[in-house]
Amino acid sequence: MFSQALHIAVTAIAMAIEMRCSGGGVQHKFNDNFSGFFRSYGYSANADYDQGSWGYAGGNDEHQNDTQSWDTGLHFNSGAYSSQLVANYQRIKDYNYSSLNGRYAPGSTLDKTEQRYIQWGNNLAVGHGAVSGGIDWKQEKLQSSGTASTDVYKRDTTGLYLTGQQQIDSVTLEASGREDHDQQFGWHGTVANCRGMGVC
Repeated sequence: MFSQALHIAVTAIAMAIEMRCSGGGVQHKFNDNFSGFFRSYGYSANADYDQGSWGYAGGNDEHQNDTQSWDTGLHFNSGAYSSQLVANYQRIKDYNYSSLNGRYAPGSTLDKTEQRYIQWGNNLAVGHGAVSGGIDWKQEKLQSSGTASTDVYKRDTTGLYLTGQQQIDSVTLEASGREDHDQQFGWHGTVANCRGMGVC
């Protein structure tokens, strides 16, 4: 017979967390057809944690997260037609470091994430339904840095979409299609349609 001893180590225990938030926005109607908005949001958090039994002297025991986000958009409406253009930018920084040695000492890491998003959407009321279509674009960028190396990841995605809905008596007809272009995988599309009584 063999005997085994199983040892389970607690990897990390949060000891203290400090958080700060800030934000604001403005919305304005230029005339009966045009309106716009702008919003910003910020978030910062610091966490001190115990390394657990696997830690070592001088190991990382501090985590800091800084997040900032900005949104803006324009909306146009005239009769049966409406259109909206929106944009978003978000930036996140994640630091992991030793409280003894500081953020820029050997062994410290920094992950920087950036995300950009733009969408232009249009809607036209037709009969007892509507037709909608538009385009959106998204860019994601990640940079992971240590004291010895830096890795960068970047991806762009573009999408085109078209949807339609029409109600005939108690029957609702819907159809939609979307084409997405990924920087790595190229174009791929999806098509869907349905028919239902009352709600589709």
